[in-house]
Amino acid sequence: MKLPRISVVVPTLNQGDLIETCLRSVIDQDYPDVELIVVDGGSSDSTPNVLARYQSALAAWIRGPDRGQGDAINKGWSRSTGSILAWLNSDDYYNPGALRRVAREFVEGQSVQVVSGGIDIVNFQGNLIGHKPTSTFDPERLLPCGIVPGQPAVFLGRSVVEAVGPVNTSLHYVLDWEYWLRASRVVEQSACRYLKESLACSREWVGTKTSTASVRTAEEYRKVLDSVFSEEMLPPSLARLQPFAYSQSWWRQAFAEYRDGNRSRALGSLAHALRMSPRSYTLRQMVAAFAVVLLKPRRLHFNYHV
Repeated sequence: MKLPRISVVVPTLNQGDLIETCLRSVIDQDYPDVELIVVDGGSSDSTPNVLARYQSALAAWIRGPDRGQGDAINKGWSRSTGSILAWLNSDDYYNPGALRRVAREFVEGQSVQVVSGGIDIVNFQGNLIGHKPTSTFDPERLLPCGIVPGQPAVFLGRSVVEAVGPVNTSLHYVLDWEYWLRASRVVEQSACRYLKESLACSREWVGTKTSTASVRTAEEYRKVLDSVFSEEMLPPSLARLQPFAYSQSWWRQAFAEYRDGNRSRALGSLAHALRMSPRSYTLRQMVAAFAVVLLKPRRLHFNYHV
């Protein structure tokens, strides 16, 4: 049986120290039909030299300024020809056998449109520091800023991308969440496959957006929420989540402010979160959150997921 072509787009900018690991993780896959497209937004470090060494393995190398990560992904996807699409940030990488495992799900389930797996969290050196299990493409779980499927372990059928449209280029911190949210509203759960195994490694270090989560992340969440909840035909099952969704965005903002050492702002954001959806939290959760901000050193973990 002919295996489907998998198109992997790698958006990059000045990731010369890490992109080779990313490229090799795709090239070294035990998979016969992978289309690797790199979109470089104009790197001024060693990235062009690394890409030149691997040019023969690239289906396309798109060079030049872009409008950010979302624009780079859209450029790559528009050049792709595979029936399965993904993007892989240049500081992340696939685990061995990932693409064959994904293809098997698409082949065995002819109606499958989304495959998502777990991801291993690694540091700059590639040492394992955590794990994120797969999570569902369920709009009722995604909308309230919930657990987001690990981006490097998500693979979409071309029909999904065509139905959802391009990645939102106005977003910087939450573009993957917003895209999964849109996808979850057009894909039936029966067309999704969730794998227990880790398909990729996601690197967390001082240079990543994940490690520098800030108030701007929460603001982007609310920007998306404003758009969703302004829809006239929004299903009641999603409309009812409005107070909790906004509350969770303020909870995230409190975490960012707390981590940055701004306790007074964190307290204000916490109070705002609780006012917006007081019935979503137990008294114990409320007391614990305020106690952490008031009493705990900044280096300790503050859990904003409730």
